[in-house]
Amino acid sequence: MKWLSSFQRISQFVRNRHLISSFLENQELFHESEEESLWGSVTDREEEALKRLVQRAALHPGPIIEIGTLFGLTTQLIASAKEPTRKLITVDNYSWNPFALSPKHHLKFTHRALRTCKHLCNVEIFDGDNVTFYSQYQGERPSMIFIDAQHTYEGVSIDLNWAVERNIPVICGHDYSLRWPGVMRAVDECFTGKIRLYESLWSHFEPSDTRAERHEVAEAFTSHPA
Repeated sequence: MKWLSSFQRISQFVRNRHLISSFLENQELFHESEEESLWGSVTDREEEALKRLVQRAALHPGPIIEIGTLFGLTTQLIASAKEPTRKLITVDNYSWNPFALSPKHHLKFTHRALRTCKHLCNVEIFDGDNVTFYSQYQGERPSMIFIDAQHTYEGVSIDLNWAVERNIPVICGHDYSLRWPGVMRAVDECFTGKIRLYESLWSHFEPSDTRAERHEVAEAFTSHPA
């Protein structure tokens, strides 16, 4: 019966060939881009910039919103940088991941990865898409939103429009790079080039008039030309 077992395995490979192909393509991309931030990760320099943005958000009341949890890597970073009592809501519908996990298994893995953050760092996970979250959100104005989910022009525009309508003090996101032209187009159209860019992490906020904060911003970010 060994031949039957082998046949069944081959049949499984054939049925799931699109998943296997996607997985191999992502593995190749990862190995070719080891110096870049991919799939929910940030570089060391981007990490420091994101921590500074969380500190800036602390000047305002309200929760921090993360659009695009994936596996919770930046969720944990933001949670570690904020005050323990400030709520962090992270949003994902588990429709994509680089390892071809099913949405069910992706959700389960992410919840397990963030278990400690949920219990100790006031982190709430919203299992659903961004549009559903926006339509259901009834809380106070967020102090910050970090956008790192859909990378299409249309998808990022939805996130930006909600953030601007809510007048969120700190609006930021990831993957502002030539690899993701949709992100660049949406951000540039929304803010007409008035963003601060650190590698591929972008941000928009109104700077204060304090000399200390101007120095801090200049040290943390390079200005993006209009």
